[in-house]
Amino acid sequence: MLGVHQIRSSLRFVSWKDRKAVAKDLKAVYTALNETGIIITR
Repeated sequence: MLGVHQIRSSLRFVSWKDRKAVAKDLKAVYTALNETGIIITR
């Protein structure tokens, strides 16, 4: 599954007010090359 489809599927469980922030974090997760490439900063 492509990253955009995974992100859209995951966003079904997120409230509308939090979608933008969650989508940004999910993009980093789904586009990382491996598990050490995931660094989420806030």
